[in-house]
Amino acid sequence: MTPSKRFRIGLLIGSLMMLTVSHAQGDSLEKLADDFWTWRAKYGPFTGDDVNRMERPGGTRDWSRAGIDQRRKDLAGFAARWEKLNPAQWPIPKQVDHKLIGSAPSRVRWELDINPRWRRDPNFYIEQTLTALAEALTVPAPYDEGRSREILTRIENIPSILQQGSENLE
Repeated sequence: MTPSKRFRIGLLIGSLMMLTVSHAQGDSLEKLADDFWTWRAKYGPFTGDDVNRMERPGGTRDWSRAGIDQRRKDLAGFAARWEKLNPAQWPIPKQVDHKLIGSAPSRVRWELDINPRWRRDPNFYIEQTLTALAEALTVPAPYDEGRSREILTRIENIPSILQQGSENLE
């Protein structure tokens, strides 16, 4: 094999390796973002602020101390995953995405620890009950069995959320 041919093969292999590493890092950032926003939709607080509007999965919500502690553990996991990413060689737009994704857990930390309405504000628990119900009721028709079940789930979840609120409020 000639030196020229070896050089071209080496260049090709090196290029493929760089593409693979770049693609894997991109998948990691994308996977982190997907995982975080799926988690956030399930565990983020309901609010009347339309900025935070998102499709939420059904089911009951848990604002107990154990639920808050689990949110903190999950948040630490997202932060650790974000810290492991190395965006230094990424294109600028992807580096911006990295920064933006890094700021999303900061919002959760703000809600849990800096401005913990769940610990100080009784209205927080009204939002977690009535806003959740209002969101389920204001989605355009038709009301199929699944939607009706979700409305009932949110109604039935009200007493436990209010009980958790009475235990959490200082």
